[in-house]
Amino acid sequence: MHKALKLEDLYLRIGGQQMLSEVNMEVLPGEIVSICGTSGSHMDALVNLLTRTYDAPYTLTGHLFVDGAETERLPDEEMRFTRMMGVAVLPAVSEKLALRMTVQKYILLPFKESVKKTPHEILTDAKRIMQLLGVANPERIFRQRMSSLHIKDLRAVLYAAALATDPAVAVAFAGGADLSPHEADELYTLLIKVCKIKNIALLLLTGDIGFARRYGEQVYIAKNDRIIQLDGVTHPYLQYLEDAAAMRTLSFPEHGETPLLTALNAVPARGMQSLAFTLHRGEILAFPCKNGIPVFSGRKSPVSGSLQADGLDIRKHKLYKKGIMPVFAGMAMPPVDTCDDAVSAYAVRPSQRMNTDQLYSSLGLSVDYGRTPIRTDNVYETLRLGIVCACVAETRVILLSDIDLLSSAADRYDILSLLSAVCARTGAGALVFSGRTDVLHAAGAHFDMTEKREEEIKSEAMEV
Repeated sequence: MHKALKLEDLYLRIGGQQMLSEVNMEVLPGEIVSICGTSGSHMDALVNLLTRTYDAPYTLTGHLFVDGAETERLPDEEMRFTRMMGVAVLPAVSEKLALRMTVQKYILLPFKESVKKTPHEILTDAKRIMQLLGVANPERIFRQRMSSLHIKDLRAVLYAAALATDPAVAVAFAGGADLSPHEADELYTLLIKVCKIKNIALLLLTGDIGFARRYGEQVYIAKNDRIIQLDGVTHPYLQYLEDAAAMRTLSFPEHGETPLLTALNAVPARGMQSLAFTLHRGEILAFPCKNGIPVFSGRKSPVSGSLQADGLDIRKHKLYKKGIMPVFAGMAMPPVDTCDDAVSAYAVRPSQRMNTDQLYSSLGLSVDYGRTPIRTDNVYETLRLGIVCACVAETRVILLSDIDLLSSAADRYDILSLLSAVCARTGAGALVFSGRTDVLHAAGAHFDMTEKREEEIKSEAMEV
């Protein structure tokens, strides 16, 4: 039997960065393959390779077969058509909510340049797929606009449009904030059923090792530029992913005795209880609120009480505010192209610009991390780069927010691990703001900031 997808000793380098190395994979038609790793594991590079959607200069060695055809050996035009019709990427719901075209027009869109099937055959196949995905009466929504659909119907339409092209391989980024565990289980069970019926190989890209094992007939682990099959081999990254799935408490180094930040009966915002704590060098504290950056960075006064560094109010002394760095999804980066350039812009001493490879290695990043293009549209990459820049800037206190926006436990765990490595290396203290109990648990030391009655808050403020 021919393979739906076959990769042999594949090496891919894009824009000077090694994206994939020594990748070997064979996938049969209708087979389900899970690839597990964090967002920085270059799984998207594999997708870009399959769909030929990267624009930067690249170097590719090895062999890539899609549905039996070695596409890299085909003429450019034929290769693009073979890839377009041979590989379908199932889009995320959030990317299509604003579409105002009708469902029928959207389904027919990929076939504009193809004579593979007639419009009637396409729509008939799409209806069948939508029914398999749980849509009781597909015809009732064919003339509706995409933007008006209920989220469950919308997802079924997006998947049906991609799978109706009869691809050899379908790719799905598993998970999503809009799905409950029960809904996710139902969705992927139905999706796998469709792929089995249509004999389409399915690649599920995920950060959850439990999910990967539950659905994958083959399971691979992605780390940096490697994608290695779990076939009787214990991958060194496997325990980390299992810890991330359980969000086990990270092992943090002993913190120092030097106080960095002290809260004296501080009430950061209305509805929160007063805080009294001291943040020491190398220590990480977590707070069950989504954002405390304005108050803890000294830009805004707490409702009552005070925040001090070395006995002085940080809001009134710019010297201490400069030593506090907020890291969040919308943080502004220098107008540069690569992570190395951004890190160099934060370097306090010229010598720090010379040892970036050593720095990345000590923090558990790949040595060529600095050549990664800056991606302001990716929360994971923004938070990761912000923490690295805080390390190079010799920041006294790191304020980490927006970790809840990351879609997988592996991504959240990875960011916390990086923060821990930076605090251990530099002696910085860190405050993590999150509304997720699993993040608070993984961070170890955290505060219970439950809502209190307004009378209690006023009473505490009067006592202060």
